[in-house]
Amino acid sequence: MSTTAAKAMRRTHLRIVCENLQALGLDAATPELMKASPSPEAAFADMVRLAGMGQALPASRDPSERAAYEEGCAHLFFFLRAMALDEFGYGFAARFLDRTGGWSYMRRRETYMLRALRDTPALASLAWRSLVLIDQVRTRVPGAPGTPGMGAA
Repeated sequence: MSTTAAKAMRRTHLRIVCENLQALGLDAATPELMKASPSPEAAFADMVRLAGMGQALPASRDPSERAAYEEGCAHLFFFLRAMALDEFGYGFAARFLDRTGGWSYMRRRETYMLRALRDTPALASLAWRSLVLIDQVRTRVPGAPGTPGMGAA
């Protein structure tokens, strides 16, 4: 998939998320993130605000619905993290994780890598791609030796 198509798909998903949050009565407008080439600082503010809404949302829901909202908000966080990595880079993503307290959601090896390489984007990109490749091999070859699966810390 091309970078342009991936960005368009992210904007579509983001619009749906914002519509759903607005249907719940939240002010989820993200004008900067909806742009094709958003300013990094304004996009950062929109992303942090959305992540904060997501973190606060489950507590305001009925206990019988809380688990579903927690799962949805975790997916929102990972969506925003992926957007930060893909569109703005490793330093931006590390800053996003600092600001949202999202390091606890990351796998241990991802945490080490992002923290260590946040200021060296070329090396970080190579290391991240290697990590993704290892995970792809692990999921395609059952019982293959190597790193633990996606759910492991």
